Amino acid sequence: MKARRRSRAEGTACLLAVITASILLAACGGSQLKIVVLAPEDTNDGRPVYMLVRKVDEATFVSEPYPVVAAKVVAPDATVLEQIIVYPGFEANLKVDKPEKGSVGIYFFFTRPAAAWRMLVPQPLDGCVELRLGKDRIEAQ
Repeated sequence: MKARRRSRAEGTACLLAVITASILLAACGGSQLKIVVLAPEDTNDGRPVYMLVRKVDEATFVSEPYPVVAAKVVAPDATVLEQIIVYPGFEANLKVDKPEKGSVGIYFFFTRPAAAWRMLVPQPLDGCVELRLGKDRIEAQ
C-alpha cells in the first residue's frame, strides 16, 4: 500500500511539473516575444518614458542616432512592432510578433538618456526578454 501511495505522489509531482513547464512555454514560446519592463520610481526622474519596439537589422541599429529613432514614436514606419508609455513604479508587459528575419530593437526615450538607451535582441529570438530600467538607462537584462 505504501508503494502505491508513493507512486501516486510521484505521479502527482510529475503532472505538476508538466503543467508548470507547459505554462512557461506558453508564456515565453511560440510566435511572440514577451517583453517585461521593470521601472523603479526614479526611472526618468519619475516621469513616464516612451518605449519603442521594432524590427531592425544590426547595421541599422548601430548607425541610427537617437533623434532619428525617436521620430518613429510620432510617425511610426513599417518596422515598428509596438510602442507604449512606461510609467515609473510599475511593470510593463507586452508581446510582439517575432520577425522571421532580422532582430528586434528595444528603445527607451529618456529625458536625459545615458549610453544604454537601446538594446538589440538578435536572432534566434528567445521567447522572453526582461529589462530593468534605471534613472536614465537600461540597467539590466
